[in-house]
This record gives sequence, C-alpha cells and structure tokens, in this order.
Amino acid sequence: MDNPSICQVRACLTAGDPWGLTNVTNGATLYIEPIFGRRIGLWNGTATVVAKVAALSLSLSGKTAQNYRLYVWDNNSDGVIDSSELVAWTNNTTPPADTLVADGYLVKASATNRRAVADIMLHATAQCDWREARRGICHIDERSRRTAVLSAFPSEDTWAVPRNTSAWRRITGGTGVLGEHFVEFILSNTTLVSAESAVVVDRDAGSGTYKYEFGFGLDVTTANSATQQLGNDQSVGNVQTQIATSKYKANTTVGKRTLTMIEKNDTGRDVTAYGDNGLSPAVFKTGMVVEIML
Repeated sequence: MDNPSICQVRACLTAGDPWGLTNVTNGATLYIEPIFGRRIGLWNGTATVVAKVAALSLSLSGKTAQNYRLYVWDNNSDGVIDSSELVAWTNNTTPPADTLVADGYLVKASATNRRAVADIMLHATAQCDWREARRGICHIDERSRRTAVLSAFPSEDTWAVPRNTSAWRRITGGTGVLGEHFVEFILSNTTLVSAESAVVVDRDAGSGTYKYEFGFGLDVTTANSATQQLGNDQSVGNVQTQIATSKYKANTTVGKRTLTMIEKNDTGRDVTAYGDNGLSPAVFKTGMVVEIML
C-alpha cells in the first residue's frame, strides 16, 4: 500500500464544515467529516486496510470538562467507518495510555481496529468551543490540519501599572477574561505556535524613569515565555508614549495550553496602559493574535 497512514477525516462542531470555517461556542455535538477525499487507513490486527470515511456525529452529553481522544472504526466490517468514541486523557498534558503505533499511526491498544484521529478539549460538561478565543480540537494526523487563528483584545479602555510592579502579572492585574486577556487551545503533539501582541503605554506624572515590559505567559501568568520583546525603557530616551510588543514562536508540547498577555513595571514611576479605544483618536487596540496548525 502506497500510503497506509492516510487519514482524510476531520472533527468539527458544525455539520458539513470540516474546514472549521464556522465559529462555535459551547458546541454539544462532535461531527466527523471527510476532507481531501474519503479514505482512512485502519489496522485489522496484521495490516492496514483502507476504509471509506462517512459523516458521523457524536454527542458530548455526560462528558466532563477535560481532554479526550477521538477514535473511529468500522464496526460492521463493511469497509465504511460507522462508529466513534471519546477516551479521557490521563490529565491535561498526558494523552490516554491505551494507545500504540500501528503502521505509522495511533490506534487504541485494547482495540487496535480503532484509529485515533483527534484530541478534544471540553471546557465545561458537554461543551466544546471552536472560536477565536478557544480552539478545542486538534487533529493528530498533520495532513488533516488547517491553520487556526486565535485572538484576544481587552475591553478595558485603560489600566494602571503601578511603580515597582516587579513580578509578572496578567495585563490589567485582574482575574482575566477568555478572549480579552488570554486564549486556550489543545495540542495533540509538539507543534509550532506563533503569536504576536502589542500595547501602548504612557508614563504618569511624577519623577524618575519607567521600564515597562510586556510578554506572554504559557500556562502561567507569573513567568515570561516570550521569545522576543520590545519593551519601554524611558531611561534610553525621554519618550512619554510608546508601544511595547511581544512575540512567542516556539515548538509547544502536548496538552491543554493557555497563552496570556502579561506585564510588569520594574521602576519607580507609574504607567498607564491603553486597551480598547483608550487613545484619542482611537486608532490602536491592545491585543494578541495566535496562529497554529490544528
């Protein structure tokens, strides 16, 4: 067989939309759809056989908020996939142990005719998102993946970053809102994640210089994972209003992941940061954009 690992299937939250073009919040049904063709390789115990991909649906009812692995198989032995199941991960960063590699792809160890095709992140009982704030589906076979964009833009017009805020914190210093201060996604294997963000800051009245830093927190808000930064060091030049930017571009490991915009102000002068329409004229919005192959 020239391509035993073929997997022309995608999971989605909208029937007939394997491309993931429709944003869905709190989706309660998972749809398994063909894409790029209708073939999938399945392990029969000794070799790969190619089955036809048919559209299926799977209710998320009763599934709690955690990660799951999606398996599909041909239950009727008629050459067409007709069955699917979700198996819970061990924890947020550890896929099911009941998995092995057969002919170059992942199958369920206790039932090797069942092929793993995607990982699913439920953020609440029976609820999965596919939207710019949260992408709750990742496909295991990289050939089934498409570019997914995530973004977050704070709704606050302005917020204070007090002097001597020497520890990294979530922007605005608040508890954080999904889609405003952070985004969430799931990765089935180590994947390149690219993100960029920017914020405008202005020194407040008073004396002394300020040094404002802007970064990315990966899964935490107290440590900076940015791979490149342009901060605001007023000691370098007496500029009052500046733009701080940050980039994150790194191979990111398996699991449920959160990227958060974080900040700190190490020195003795207060800073005002501008978010949504905080400048006049309102031509700038603080925010971040993330691109991943999911």
